[in-house]
Amino acid sequence: IRLYELVKSYENIHEKTFDLRELRYLLGAEEKSYDRYSNLKQKIIDPAINEILAYSDLKVTAIEVKQGRKVTGIKFVISDGSADRAAKQWEQIDRERHPERY
Repeated sequence: IRLYELVKSYENIHEKTFDLRELRYLLGAEEKSYDRYSNLKQKIIDPAINEILAYSDLKVTAIEVKQGRKVTGIKFVISDGSADRAAKQWEQIDRERHPERY
């Protein structure tokens, strides 16, 4: 829910980049177990993005910002997911009506 609220507040900008330290603070994930980026991504970021995609009106993509091989931040690209869902629904209807096209 915290990640949803965070990206929802930047929906009109369509993208926002966070430093990892800042993101950990905003998500309340400052515990020692989330010091490693892989743990933060596996336990918090990926599950939250999957829930946002499944249950909300947003489409969110996370892009790792790297300095060399080290991940130093995350850029979230945010768009309105309802347009994508509507396009998929129309494509499904078209497939049902005109299966010979596919």
